[in-house]
Amino acid sequence: MKGIKLTCPIEKKNDHYSLKLPEDYQKAMHELMRHCFEKKGGYCSFSIMAPKRTRSTGDGSQSHHFNGHVQQIATCTGQPFEDVKKYLKAKAIGRGYPILMGTDKAGNETDPILDLWGNGQGISEADCTVEECCYLIEESHQLADEMGLKLIEEKVN
Repeated sequence: MKGIKLTCPIEKKNDHYSLKLPEDYQKAMHELMRHCFEKKGGYCSFSIMAPKRTRSTGDGSQSHHFNGHVQQIATCTGQPFEDVKKYLKAKAIGRGYPILMGTDKAGNETDPILDLWGNGQGISEADCTVEECCYLIEESHQLADEMGLKLIEEKVN
């Protein structure tokens, strides 16, 4: 059984906090708890974190900015677009870009997924935050500087 991932509001009454589950998740949560009770000895695990700031997409977005740089580097070097993107994501891990993690059958994170040379891989851009996308842009700037390439900068919203 796969876990549930959702964003929900926190309610405060006096000094007590509670999560307010959206109605459409209540049934799924009930099924998950039943499964945990029957199959996992009455235990479950969960994580609570602050929601991530989402990124915009399309013209003028960070993603557009990064992919434009990837395309320029690929064109100038003769390397495939996807190879340049994977390389920049792997390099950006050193700046704090998240590592792509494997999951087991229950949906729990396991070990990092490595490429054929044993290097960590970065997560999909669709899953990264505003701050994490900045690491990709900074890494593309650094690579271009090291290679003596002049990138055409586009305005980011």
